[in-house]
Amino acid sequence: RMKKLIKTVNNLTRRHEILACLRDNNIPLEEKQEALRAKNSHGVTALFWAVRRRVDHTLLEEMVEIGGEILVRETNTYGENILHCAAFCGSPTRVFQILGDVGGKEALLAK
Repeated sequence: RMKKLIKTVNNLTRRHEILACLRDNNIPLEEKQEALRAKNSHGVTALFWAVRRRVDHTLLEEMVEIGGEILVRETNTYGENILHCAAFCGSPTRVFQILGDVGGKEALLAK
């Protein structure tokens, strides 16, 4: 079940399925958090993919709300956090506001 959930949250081509999973009360919060924090071989989480692919702000807010500060402060294998990714991708100001509200400010100070 966890593998399917991880695959779903990382497959951003089906945004409606991701939102359905994240809003599903039958899936424990801990499982949702684990799926969102799962990394690929380059240390990239679903949140990195979401920012790179410029997903709808509603989905981004849901991911951050469930994943929390830990998700926002995660780094990839190159030591880059989600704010690096957002800056590199030219994300709009709203993305930085969403990330900043849930630990992004601390991520700026993280090594």
